[in-house]
Amino acid sequence: HAEDAGQALRKLALLDTEAIPLDLLCADEKKTVLLLQEHSLVTVDDMGCAAIHAVIQLAVRDWLTPKAQRPVLVAALAAVLSSKMLKFHPDKTATHFIGRRYARHAGAVAARARKWGVLPVARPGVAGGSGGGVVGQGGGGADRAMLDNIAAMCQKAGFFFDEVSVQPREALCMHE
Repeated sequence: HAEDAGQALRKLALLDTEAIPLDLLCADEKKTVLLLQEHSLVTVDDMGCAAIHAVIQLAVRDWLTPKAQRPVLVAALAAVLSSKMLKFHPDKTATHFIGRRYARHAGAVAARARKWGVLPVARPGVAGGSGGGVVGQGGGGADRAMLDNIAAMCQKAGFFFDEVSVQPREALCMHE
């Protein structure tokens, strides 16, 4: 359980500090949240959402997360958040709860990925060639998948902030 608890804590440290839906964690990681609560590292409210203090997040991100693990964590959260945000549509009010639930977390993951330097860099194609490559820390297809997931979750979160919650500053950050 200790490894799953550590992985859950590292993922929670990449998200916003409050209202963290536990469905962003895998099943084994969810099972360890009680252990994290017993050690006062996180709290869980009646709605089943976690909260983690910003100081704990900072310590976990900067001192307790090995550099080699960072791209893997970002890629995993970006894939889950992209999948969740894919169901959001600004013109369908029945899906607005999805934006409220996940958009802040998408923004937090993108910001932390940028700060960590794990975002892959798109390189333009060679003259006469078709398309460019993506180079980062995960290698080839992993980099492309991470970049695609981050782009998708940021685009949907940006639409939410711009068109639903009318927060243009946050929308602009998501589109950068």
